[in-house]
Amino acid sequence: NCCFSLSLKNVLDKGYGLGIASIVSAQARPASTYTAYVVRIIDGDTIYVRDTTGEAHRIRLAMIDAPEREQPFGTEATKKISELLRQGTVRLKVKCIDKYNREVAFVYCEGKDVSAEMLKEGMALHYHMNFDKCKMYDKFEAAAKRCHKGLWSQEKIEKPWDYRRKHKAQE
Repeated sequence: NCCFSLSLKNVLDKGYGLGIASIVSAQARPASTYTAYVVRIIDGDTIYVRDTTGEAHRIRLAMIDAPEREQPFGTEATKKISELLRQGTVRLKVKCIDKYNREVAFVYCEGKDVSAEMLKEGMALHYHMNFDKCKMYDKFEAAAKRCHKGLWSQEKIEKPWDYRRKHKAQE
């Protein structure tokens, strides 16, 4: 659950090569805030944005884990985040860089916390992180669960992290 920063020295020491090093240098620093335009929706919790200088950033939304596309509600989660981000311009508050070299960030569109909106609609689960405001996000998830919204309308839910672990083991 912890995020980490991948330093340039670490990249070079581990032999990841220049391709990764150039990506690392284009990332926002943790604790930075910037405005960007959404250029691609990957799934219910991952997007690509382009900042005002033209640099591309891969963003993992903080606090949530949405169903994978192959899971029930995976497609719906992707559609919901597309709706929430239809305005296109977002404000990002980067918290850290994850192990997949994505910026983990709070994403705001039209003044709304997109992660909170995804939880309220039942399109994601609360994913606890070391900088978590647990109570607020737990309440959003609990309300959706109580109302059987989105993925909570199912009799049984497979958590996205369990789904990934199961499928990784099968590969």
